[in-house]
Amino acid sequence: TVSKVTVRGAAGAELRLAHGELFMLLGLRPGSLLITHRYYSDFRLAEDRRRLASWWQSYGYFDVEVAEPALEWAKDQRSVAVTWTVREGAAYRVASVEVRHAPEQHAAALTKLIPFRVGDGIDLEKFRMGRHEMAWHLQRDGFGHAGVFSRAYVDRDKKVVHWIYFVDQGPKTRIGTVTVEGQHKIPEEKILWRADVRPDDPYSLELKESIERD
Repeated sequence: TVSKVTVRGAAGAELRLAHGELFMLLGLRPGSLLITHRYYSDFRLAEDRRRLASWWQSYGYFDVEVAEPALEWAKDQRSVAVTWTVREGAAYRVASVEVRHAPEQHAAALTKLIPFRVGDGIDLEKFRMGRHEMAWHLQRDGFGHAGVFSRAYVDRDKKVVHWIYFVDQGPKTRIGTVTVEGQHKIPEEKILWRADVRPDDPYSLELKESIERD
């Protein structure tokens, strides 16, 4: 079993990034009445080293170094305490953010949906998810195939990130066919009357959600 997992800064430095949530993601950890044991193996140990590095990188510590862990075995060799040493390095910041190929009438609205600004620290998961809100905005206006993609360009010399969202609005979408499946008690014509949509009508995410509620 794993008796203890410790994460500490290199040379006694205090770690700046909060990492309490990382514990539940580890492949090796002590268990309790509420969480399961994750038992020792060399493979899981190597995975955890990558997990720690990835955690710091996700928040902009792209120069992070995670040393080989120190293992302290019990005398009976039935349990082990694992100590990780992390050298964080610099916390990168956002140097620029840009939305490319947005339709002119939606450019301002899409820019407002960006979940960060120049000068902010990095949160890769949050930044990536921002693209979904942007795509949904276009889909609500009838661009049913709209997609937004993002790329982060990391400048390791200046310790900054340049973030770009690429917009692919696609064509305005129309309804091709309307089909009813799975009904047993309600006649199809009543469902179609309630939906009130027909082939070749304009389609939008707003319309889809409205029909589902109706």
